[in-house]
Formats: sequence, structure tokens, C-alpha cells
Amino acid sequence: MYPAYCKKKGMVLSTDFMVSAIIFFAIISLTYMTWNAIESKSTDFQHYKYLSQKAEYITELLVRTKGYPNEWNASTVRLPGLLDEDLYISNRKLDSLSAIDQSTLKSLWAINLYHYNLTISNSSDTFYSIGEHVGDNATDIVSKSRIILYNNSDDLIETDLNFILWSEQ
Repeated sequence: MYPAYCKKKGMVLSTDFMVSAIIFFAIISLTYMTWNAIESKSTDFQHYKYLSQKAEYITELLVRTKGYPNEWNASTVRLPGLLDEDLYISNRKLDSLSAIDQSTLKSLWAINLYHYNLTISNSSDTFYSIGEHVGDNATDIVSKSRIILYNNSDDLIETDLNFILWSEQ
């Protein structure tokens, strides 16, 4: 009445069950690996976006404000901005900015876990370079550039302000 392969009653492990269990666990494993890959890329993108927003904020602060207080120096600065009274990048404020030690400047910019380099240059000269140089183990490198008017001893020069922010492995 029953086929030969159904003669045993209460068979716990059958071929059908084993195949379906293997397929089920393969699908679960594939879904888990895909989810982790997507989540990892999302986390990397969020970190890069955070660094990009930080670099944007810092460059905007430097080139659009006088800082706080307005006539700040290395010992009184609360928020560094590079504009002078005529709304040009001030040589005096750049000197004061380069006199601030790196840990204090990182703390003012809230980038303690990261590394930075600020360079003011044109095609022929580099006027200022503050911070570290990008090393071989740098990751998530973000660069922001602004074209500025730099007041170099009462001589206005159109230059580039380049700000690089990165983390290290």
C-alpha cells in the first residue's frame, strides 16, 4: 500500500529534511553576509560624511569670520577666524594660528581623534602650512579648498586655502 521508502514510521532525518535545512541555512547565511557588507559600507560613508562636514565647518569658520574674540591671539582664542577688519585673510591671525599648539587647535575645532593640514599657497609659493603631513597610513582623507584674498604685508594676493582632514589606521 505504501512505497518502499515510506515503510519506516517516525523517521527523524530524511533526505528531504536535510536538503531543506541546508537550503534554509544557506539563505540565512547569505542574507547575513549581505547585510553586514551593506552595513559596513554605510558606516564608512557616514564616517566620511562626518569628516567632510567637519572640514566644511572649519574652512567656513576660518574664511568667513574674524574669530572670537575679534582680536584674538594664540593665548586668548576661543574660535579661530582669519578675517581682518577689511575682510581679507590676516597675516597676523595666521601667525597667531600657527603659534597655537596642535592639541589646542584640535580641541577648538573638536577634531581630537583626527589629523589635519592647513595650507595657504598659490601656484608659485606656499605662504603657510600648519599641521601634519598626510602619511601612508591615512584613511578617509577629506580635502576642502577655498580661493581667498591673502593680505601679505599690505599686498593682496589671490591664493588657495586647502584644508585636509583625515583619520589613521
